[in-house]
This record gives sequence, C-alpha cells and structure tokens, in this order.
Amino acid sequence: MDRPNASEEIRTGGGELPAPGKPGFFEKLRGKVNRQLVDWLAKNAVLGGGAIVLEAGSGPADGASLIAATPGVGLSVALDLSMENLRTARQRDPKLVLIRGDLFRLPFKPGVFDLVWNNSTLEHINEKRRVIYEMVHVTKSGGRIFVGLPYTRGPLMIQPWIANTRLGKKIGHLFDEQSLAIDLEGTGITIEKFTTFFYKAFFGCLARKG
Repeated sequence: MDRPNASEEIRTGGGELPAPGKPGFFEKLRGKVNRQLVDWLAKNAVLGGGAIVLEAGSGPADGASLIAATPGVGLSVALDLSMENLRTARQRDPKLVLIRGDLFRLPFKPGVFDLVWNNSTLEHINEKRRVIYEMVHVTKSGGRIFVGLPYTRGPLMIQPWIANTRLGKKIGHLFDEQSLAIDLEGTGITIEKFTTFFYKAFFGCLARKG
C-alpha cells in the first residue's frame, strides 16, 4: 500500500531507541481516554478493510498507535507539528508512520484518507474551521471525519474557574453539540452522530464527507 505524500517523516535512523520514561498522570489519563475513543471509532468509523487513517494533531500519537492495531485498518498515520511529540511517539512505537506537518496546510493529496480524526486538539486552536476544511480536503468522498473535544456538560465544566492553572490550560475551551455543529456547518460534511466518552468529560462528532 502506498503511503500518503508528506513533507517530512520522522525516522529512527537505525540503532536502538531509548526506553520511554515512566508515564505521568496526564499520560496515563490520555491513554485511558484514547482507549475508549479508539474502541468507539473501530465500531463506528472504520468501515471496510484496509482503511487509511490519519490522526491530525496527534500529540505523542497514542491514539494513532491504538488504531493501527484495529481490525480493518491498513495504515495509521500520525501528524503533529511538534518534534518533541513525534520523538516521544517514535520511542513508544517504532513502526508507526509519523509526519511532521501543519494542521492549517496538511501535506497530503486530496481524498487520501478513509478516516481523519483528532481529539483534544481543536479546543486549543482559534481558527478551527480552517483545520476542519483541511481535514475534509484530505478525506475520500464517503469517508469519515471525527472531532473530539472537552464537553461543556461534563465534569470538566469547572474549567472556567481553573482556566489559568496547568490543568485548565491543558483542558482548553469547552464545547457542546451546538457550538461544534456551527464550526462544522458548510465544510462539506454531513453529521452522522455525536457521542460522549470518558465519563462525559469529552464528546465528539462523527461526520461523513459527500
């Protein structure tokens, strides 16, 4: 299977990789969130065999590694702008395809992916619609887009009171179905379903292109 074109792929360069450090609180939490989300995506968004999947704004790409092992996925690609995140991902998963790239200009041809997704990414970005347009642009006709965000109606509703703390900054802005639907409107996709996960701390929208 051909890999998507990309501006830069992070490679191991041979030799043994250093062992990953012991995961901290946020890393363990992220792992649990991603496990629940990937299980849901496997049932609802990975349709057919040999799917090509992109996690756009992957961070250390835990989710991309999990979805790579999902039945029906032929190739899982993780894209992030941070070299530190990509190095962390490479240490954890030497086989994962990693791309350094900008969410505002995804370095792929149009219509490459069957599923383009991210979670806990867009709440830190002001121009969310630009990113959504890019995600749609690189998705095949009939393919799926998934966006996950912290949920206004869940336990993270305390965020406005802790916005300036380390935890508050990690959480970012909160959203609900209506506010996300406004950002998705007119981007060339049809909303299929909303879901909540991880004790309703997060919610997401699955949409279909074309």
